Amino acid sequence: MKHRAMNYFACVHTARGFYDLLDSNLEGVRALFVLKDAPNAVITPMMQETGAFWEEEGYATEYLHNPTDNAGIIGVIVPGLAAVVDFSFFHSNKRVRNFGNKMVIGLKRAFSFPSTPSQESEALRISDKIVNELARVHENLADALEIHDDWEAIYIQRLDHEAANRLTEELIRGFYKARSANKKPVVKHRFLGAATPKGAVDFIPDLTGGLSRRFLLKGRPGTGKSTMLGKLAQEGQKRGFDVEVYHCGFDPKSLDMVIVRELGTAVFDSTSPHEYFPGRDGDEVVDVYAAAVKGNTDEIYEDELRRIKKRYKEKIGEARAHLAKAKALNDVLCGLYAGSADSDTLRAARAELRREMTALVSEYSLTK
Repeated sequence: MKHRAMNYFACVHTARGFYDLLDSNLEGVRALFVLKDAPNAVITPMMQETGAFWEEEGYATEYLHNPTDNAGIIGVIVPGLAAVVDFSFFHSNKRVRNFGNKMVIGLKRAFSFPSTPSQESEALRISDKIVNELARVHENLADALEIHDDWEAIYIQRLDHEAANRLTEELIRGFYKARSANKKPVVKHRFLGAATPKGAVDFIPDLTGGLSRRFLLKGRPGTGKSTMLGKLAQEGQKRGFDVEVYHCGFDPKSLDMVIVRELGTAVFDSTSPHEYFPGRDGDEVVDVYAAAVKGNTDEIYEDELRRIKKRYKEKIGEARAHLAKAKALNDVLCGLYAGSADSDTLRAARAELRREMTALVSEYSLTK
């Protein structure tokens, strides 16, 4: 059976720093392959080849995207079976470091760069500049979050909490009806989008592509959309459904989407920077602003909101510029490594990975 491939982010650059949500996605995985000591320009083709292998074998395949390079893939997961990850992005993840059935494929031997003190100095200089640029990204996003808090404050004071609670209850009833599943739920935490060198990117169309029903949450900052999504996710777990919880790539403490695939249903925050409109059968708009915010709020605070939005947009733009600089520097560093690569050694590493995955498939098929 042909499965739909899934795309999302497991780690992103946020207003709270670099954030990693890989853990729950490795639950149930039997074997972990870790690619180490190679630039993403080399690792991405290996990830793509790995994903193609799993898809050809008929497995559901998940691609983890690189928030620092729009063309990069930093992980491939087959739920319940195997995962391949780029260690440079997940080196601080305890589950990756301590995973029991793990194979590390070190690629350092494939590169002759750096081979001299001057090359080592150059690589270190570029790496330090990349770290500094990413620090500026996080600083700008943190500033933007403070501005966003001011934005939220306007609507929080105008929010009818009883009306918001009624709307949440209606949404939960419409989402689940009387249905439940008699099992222990599996909960996955992910990011549907991220700030990238090319601006905000999301995978909502991909993630919701196979679903029959979508609720599009419309509203303003501070109108309780994340709270609604949190309650919806909790209700799904209580009822025994597997739940995918998608966190906000700007502020990971906030939620942007909940999917229950057993019901073919999703609810997502459909406002900028991931604003969508009904475009297919099964789409339904839930307008929190219209239902639970006192009238004319936008008009009453028009001037203040304009100033806030301008400051917010400027900080987001600065963060994007620093991400682009980090990407450009990383491209230079990748070029230095790739230019010294030994193709035979890399080919042998790819063959080793494929042999191990083929053996895993054979072992798994015997236990079915």
